[in-house]
Amino acid sequence: MNNLARISRIAALSMMMGTVASAQDPWSLAFKMAGGPTFQKINEYTGKAGYTLGGDFELGYQLSKTSQVAFSLGYRFFPGDFQQVSFVPTPLPTRAAIGVYTLENRVRKADVQGFQLAAIYRGDLAQWAGAYWQGGVRIGINKAKEIDTGTIYTQTTTVINSAGTLTAGSAIATVTEKTKVYPGLTAGLGYRFNDSYSLEANWYMTGATSPSTGVKQSGQAAELSFGIRF
Repeated sequence: MNNLARISRIAALSMMMGTVASAQDPWSLAFKMAGGPTFQKINEYTGKAGYTLGGDFELGYQLSKTSQVAFSLGYRFFPGDFQQVSFVPTPLPTRAAIGVYTLENRVRKADVQGFQLAAIYRGDLAQWAGAYWQGGVRIGINKAKEIDTGTIYTQTTTVINSAGTLTAGSAIATVTEKTKVYPGLTAGLGYRFNDSYSLEANWYMTGATSPSTGVKQSGQAAELSFGIRF
């Protein structure tokens, strides 16, 4: 047997051993791109923009042929729409006393974003090859950011029970932020197309806290996730 043949056989054997070792390795790493609608107060808080978008890195450990635990670190964006917070009524309200009153026309855009941590258990569905269910806990470290714009007005009355006059004053241009930790549950179903690609439908609990009012805005999200296993 010449040297070239020996080298070829050694190379082929090395590739086979590498493939077997890779298949037996209980650890796996995947990246998942996800997005979907939001519901309840978190949806109302963001002006009913109504969706989330982001991605996760997931480290999995195979417990058996049909079960796995996984830990993920990701980031989510909950984009917001502009919504009216306060406005100057038309016609102006009448005042029972002479004086100077403050009115405002304020518009707010509330965005939420933050890191997401999760620990889940995953089990195969025996009835459908490639399909699986999963459930666990999820923690969102979510930062709410409120961008306010508008104008402050002065209503001046010099006659009792009159509306007086309205004068435009200073502009409103403020940005406030608040970060809170939101633990919750997550559950979903998935399907593996092969060893590299998967598709999931997941539900999880999330939330944010308004920096201007301190009110907790809890809610839920449903996402479709496309995974690539390395």
